[in-house]
Amino acid sequence: MGKEEEKTPLAYRVVYSLGLRSVYRPVSELISVVGPGGVGVDVGAGYGLSAELIADMVGHLILVEVDREMASSARRRLEDMPNVSVLRADARMLPLRDEVADFVIFFDSLHHIRGPMRALREAVRILKIGGVLGIYDFDDSRFATRILRRVEKMMGLHSTFLSLDRLVEGLTSLGMRVVGVRERWAGQIDLLAVKVDSVST
Repeated sequence: MGKEEEKTPLAYRVVYSLGLRSVYRPVSELISVVGPGGVGVDVGAGYGLSAELIADMVGHLILVEVDREMASSARRRLEDMPNVSVLRADARMLPLRDEVADFVIFFDSLHHIRGPMRALREAVRILKIGGVLGIYDFDDSRFATRILRRVEKMMGLHSTFLSLDRLVEGLTSLGMRVVGVRERWAGQIDLLAVKVDSVST
């Protein structure tokens, strides 16, 4: 199947074609913090849309996606980017060695993972000391997020949103230090944390 035949959902295509790539601005901002040339892991990367915007800013970008169709689509979309690889894997059991990544991101993906704290523990495991974790999701304590949870349930999607307090508490227990949080009107949160200690066993 050629790239022109990709069956990326209409909603994603509209966002992209209308120039609304600013949706992914927080990811680009993270790269500016980490610096160029590093190794990054995008967990729950979906169709790889954000990768098209940041691949030329990193040394190696690993996309992790458990869904077979999404992973295959991402591979085809990004086949001309030699520094990008797509790994079909469960976020809760990443087949990557300890402390391999300079940064890890969850962009609108953490709440779709069953057992999000297990996924975070894996993300911290693969981060280098001093590495940066970026989480772009929704605060479960916000009313707008509760509405979103109902909508996603009606669409047949699994959603386990965490509150900002729960995220901060969980990350701290994993040896992370939260260095920045931006909250937006509809319950969105952009959170950055730095790894200061190895994951305890």
